[in-house]
Order: sequence, then C-alpha cells, then structure tokens
Amino acid sequence: MTTHTMTIQVHRTNLLTANQRLHWATRARMTRGLREKGSMSARAFGLPVMSSAVVNVYVTYPDRRARDVANLHPTAKAVIDGVVSDAKRLPNDTDEHLKGPFLWHDEGRTTRYPGLYVFRFEFEEVEAA
Repeated sequence: MTTHTMTIQVHRTNLLTANQRLHWATRARMTRGLREKGSMSARAFGLPVMSSAVVNVYVTYPDRRARDVANLHPTAKAVIDGVVSDAKRLPNDTDEHLKGPFLWHDEGRTTRYPGLYVFRFEFEEVEAA
C-alpha cells in the first residue's frame, strides 16, 4: 500500500472549527477557500488518482497549549472535499472510497509562528471495498 503526503498551512483566521457559530455566508466563503487550497495542493504535491484511500491528518499547532484536535475536523473535511471533488483524486468521498479523515495531534512539534497551523494529509491507497 502506497502513502501519498500533502501538507498545507492554514492561519487561525481561516480555520473552520466545530465550535464556531458563523453566519452561513461567512462559513461558505471560508469553506470555498479551504476547498481551493486542497484542490491546488493536490495538484502541486502530485497526488495521484486513487480508487480508494484511508486519510490520516496530522495537525501541528503554533504552540504547546492544550487543544482538541477533533475540533478541527471541519477544516480537514473542507480541504479533502477540494482534493476529492475539485481535483478529482478519488471517485467521491463516500465510505466506499474514503475512510477518514482521522485527525491526530502531531505530538512534540510546533510551527512556532503565532496563529499558523500545519495540516499533513497522508492518503494511503487501499483496495476498493
């Protein structure tokens, strides 16, 4: 099984979180921006077309403060939608073709830049179910 990696940086002002209460238009604009980032990154990192994959997302925070990595799921989901729907690297994001995203804190590392988060997406190709 082959693993393909893609890394993106997201400033905290562009993060979508599970706890936000945003106006629908603001949320849509932010989601669109993250999808575009995912689509462009998939092409730039040379992500191949896959029939199905498992995706693990490793998040590096700006500092060592305690955080809940699951809270960043909406950001990861928007980026993956760009990879799948816009860059067409997977047939679709149904359970048949995509397992995850599974989010993990990239322990022991920080970006050291205030407000900057790094998301490392690891797509592991698997046989279609």
